[in-house]
Amino acid sequence: MDTAAGRVALDELRRFGVAVLTAQGWTAVQAGAIAGYHLWLDAAGASGSGISALSGLLESVAAGAVKPKETGRLTSERAAAAVLHAESAAPVLVLSRAGEIATEKAREAGVGLVRVAGLKDAGMPMAPIVAEIAVGPYVGLALGPGSAWSVAIPTLGGLPAVIDTTLGGGKGAKRPKGHAALRELLPAAGWLMGGESVTVGAIHIGMFENGERFRALLASWSDQPGAWLSETHSRLRDAANRDGLALERKAVERLNALAEAHGVAPLPS
Repeated sequence: MDTAAGRVALDELRRFGVAVLTAQGWTAVQAGAIAGYHLWLDAAGASGSGISALSGLLESVAAGAVKPKETGRLTSERAAAAVLHAESAAPVLVLSRAGEIATEKAREAGVGLVRVAGLKDAGMPMAPIVAEIAVGPYVGLALGPGSAWSVAIPTLGGLPAVIDTTLGGGKGAKRPKGHAALRELLPAAGWLMGGESVTVGAIHIGMFENGERFRALLASWSDQPGAWLSETHSRLRDAANRDGLALERKAVERLNALAEAHGVAPLPS
C-alpha cells in the first residue's frame, strides 16, 4: 500500500467488519448484514457511508445509544402495513427487518408498507435496503426522512435499477423517463414519511401484471443506460471485486485503531 492510498480486497474488509461487530455482541449473520450494507455503499462510490462509518456505530454502542441485542419492536401491524420502532437497535438491522416484513406482506397482499420510527441515523442512504427487496417480482422503495426517497426495480441484468436521492445516479447519469413526475409524487407522500421516520415498502408486480407484461417492463427498465445508480454501482463493484476497494491511508489507520480496540486482526497496511 502506498503512502497516499491503497486497495484492500472486499473479502478482507468483510472479514474485518464481521470480526469487529461480533466482538461487540452482534451475531455473525447480523454483523454480515451491517458490513454488507456499508460495503455496498463503498462499491457504489459513497465512501462517506462505507465501511469506515463503522467507527460511528461503535461510538454509539459505547455511549449506550445502540445495543447489539436489540432488533426493534413492532408497535402495530395489519395485513399490509406495520409500524416498527427502532428502539436502540442498529439502524441497518431495523431497516433490513422492515424490508423483510414489507416483502412478506407484499407476497400475500400485493403491497407491504412498514413505517420505521426512532432511527438513530435517519439520514443514512436507503439504496442497499431497497436493492435487497428488488429481487424477482418485487419493487422496493423507501420514503423519508423528509423529502428523501429511494426506489429499486428488478431488471433482466441481475442487479436491480436503483435511484436514491441522497446518492444520485453517478456523474453524467441521465434520469429515466417519468423521473420528474416521480420526484413530484414521492415527496408529496408526507403522511407516510412523518418527519424523521422512514417508510419501507415492497410491491409485488406479479399481482398487478401478467407474465408477458412483467417481462416487457423488466426489459424496458433494463434498457435505460446511465439512468440508474446501479449502473455506476455495477462498474465500481466490478472494479472493487477485481482490484480491491481503494482506501485512503487515514481511513485504514482509523479502521485498524478499531481493530486494536476490539482485539481483531488489522487490515493490511
